[in-house]
Amino acid sequence: MRGFGVIAGMVVVCAAAGATPARADQPSEYPVRFVDRPLTLPAHWGQGSLGFGYTKYGAGTDTWQSSLGAGFGITKDLEVDAVPLPVEFSPQFQYGTTLNLAPQFQSGNPNLSGTYRFLGERAVEIGGGLSATAITHNTAFYGSAIVTPFVPVLLRAGNIVRVDTGASFSVALGGPTTQTAMAVPVN
Repeated sequence: MRGFGVIAGMVVVCAAAGATPARADQPSEYPVRFVDRPLTLPAHWGQGSLGFGYTKYGAGTDTWQSSLGAGFGITKDLEVDAVPLPVEFSPQFQYGTTLNLAPQFQSGNPNLSGTYRFLGERAVEIGGGLSATAITHNTAFYGSAIVTPFVPVLLRAGNIVRVDTGASFSVALGGPTTQTAMAVPVN
């Protein structure tokens, strides 16, 4: 029951952090259309995140995961994010994940990250950031911290196309094994 209280508390904090009084004659500082939204949250704005995942690796290795997180804009160019509550539902209910995945796929573990936007033009926004993930289960990376510097890039073509891309380089440090991985996502 205590876990429910923690989740409910996080939802209330996220909602309160993003709540500002609105007037009909004053437009919101945060755009409604996704294509118009900036790379980082506006100052003093918060957002919650809820993710679900399903992974199948060969026969009998099905897992269902979920995560609850939050982000907060410290300034219009600086945002911090945290995922303190990753949960695996199967094969058994537990905190975090037990899969032996490469560093860039270790999403079932607690994570803290920050992003600074240093270029904020309409057609292109570029930032830099750092993410730290603690491996909390007995996998090949148990006891490691995965440190990931990243460069997020947001590209816009007119008022209807938005492409989120960038590059990241992950390093698993401090555990029984050290590995690196590079990713270039396009969303």
